[in-house]
Amino acid sequence: MRIEDLRTFIAVSDFNSYSKAAESLYMSRTTVMRIISTVESELKCQLFEKTSKGIRLTDKGEKIRRYAQNLIRNYDEMLSEVGGDNKPHVINLGMSGYNADKFVATRCVERFNSLNPNCKVNIYQLPRDEAREALADGRIDFLFSTLSPINQYFDCVSLISLEFVLLMNTNSSTIPEDRKMDANDLRRQDLIVTGFSDIPIQVIENVVKFSIRPYIKYRTSDMTLIYDMVAKGYGSAVVIEKDARIGASINTDLVPVSLAPSVFCNLGLTFKTELRHDPIANRFVEFMRAEYEDTYSKM
Repeated sequence: MRIEDLRTFIAVSDFNSYSKAAESLYMSRTTVMRIISTVESELKCQLFEKTSKGIRLTDKGEKIRRYAQNLIRNYDEMLSEVGGDNKPHVINLGMSGYNADKFVATRCVERFNSLNPNCKVNIYQLPRDEAREALADGRIDFLFSTLSPINQYFDCVSLISLEFVLLMNTNSSTIPEDRKMDANDLRRQDLIVTGFSDIPIQVIENVVKFSIRPYIKYRTSDMTLIYDMVAKGYGSAVVIEKDARIGASINTDLVPVSLAPSVFCNLGLTFKTELRHDPIANRFVEFMRAEYEDTYSKM
């Protein structure tokens, strides 16, 4: 259990509301509820109970709140006394690889810095080959990139995972026999690149940007319109998020084609396992995870 988990518990008990506590902590409601559930599991007791007006502390929750307040107060006093010259805690974040989502990540970092004056997150753009070396030798604390295991000394936290499916007109002559395509196959299609948000579009654009074939960008939440466009031949294929299979099942003019994992987007943070014990690093990870959760839940 982390001191930040106890702060979250105190916030929920102050507001008697997961939503209001989440707003005050700049987290998502889901993240706050997950933290409370973790604390309850560790303490083996229920902290809150439902009422007609929302939630309130249980009897055990009231007792634990007093202990939690004392722990937080002692912890903060300790940091105040041994905190040296109180210089801001610095976190160095490297960015590399699949950077279709750099804008959102940078915006999250700026927001974190503004809300945490005692902490400063610096961003460094690094070539792919240099990024892991910089993480290993300590030049950066976190690496924002596509996630892949390094070794047992590193942890990964996923921020977003997007999968895609290709919908093709049944009359298309380029439908593969095995109904599968990789990035090179994708570049040979006349695409309508679409999705519910800018990020899926940017991910696919990053894949097909070297294509000699033209493609159309179309951001929309009206997938029926997109299905009709493909069925009527306005584009030989359309790339959207995985729920596109639903559209294929209701439109007999569409054929779903699976895309290789290389076309998927799994972005997150990689860091040394020892940072798990750093409260500021943990706060940063939770903040980034909550920001991404909120950002993509609204799309």
